[in-house]
Amino acid sequence: MTNPIRSLYKEHRKIEVVLSRMDEMAQHIRQGAPADRNRAEQLLHVLRVFVDRVHHAKEEHYLFHVMTRHGLPPDGFPIGVLHAEHHQGRAYVSGMTEALASAAAGDARARLRLRRAMSRFTALLREHIPKEDGTLFAMAETSLSNSEKADLTTAFGIVERIELAGATFSEDWAWLFQ
Repeated sequence: MTNPIRSLYKEHRKIEVVLSRMDEMAQHIRQGAPADRNRAEQLLHVLRVFVDRVHHAKEEHYLFHVMTRHGLPPDGFPIGVLHAEHHQGRAYVSGMTEALASAAAGDARARLRLRRAMSRFTALLREHIPKEDGTLFAMAETSLSNSEKADLTTAFGIVERIELAGATFSEDWAWLFQ
C-alpha cells in the first residue's frame, strides 16, 4: 500500500523546487529584468492546479478531517493555522495573477506588486511546509490506522484523477524542475 503521508511529503519536495524557480524569477524582476509572462503563467498554473487543487485539497478535504477525529482542534494548531496559511497563499496567487499582465507590459508598479506577491508566497510556504512535515505529518504517521491510510490513499487518487484530468503540463515546463 502507498503511504499517503509519504506521498504528501514527496509533493512538498516538488513544491519546494517550484518555490525556488519563483524566488529566481522574483530576484530577476528585482534586478530590473522584465517579467517573463510565459514562465510566470506556467508557475501560476502549477500553483493553482498542483499545489492548490491537488495537494492542498488532499490536506484540507481529507487529512485535516481525519486528524480532527484523532483529537486535533479544527481551529487551533496545527490544522487551523495550516488552513489559514493555505488561504493566505491563495490570496498571494490571486495578487500575482492580477499583476502579471501589466508587469509583463512594463508597468513598474505592477512589477513591484508581482515581485512582492511572489516573495511573500515563497516565504509563507517555506515556513508552512516544515509545520506540515514536522508536526501534522508526523502526528498522522503515528496516529492513523492502516485502514485510515488506505482510505486516504484512495481519496488522494480520486483528487488527482479529477483535478489533473484536464491539466496540461507540457515538455516546455521542464525548467520548473531542473
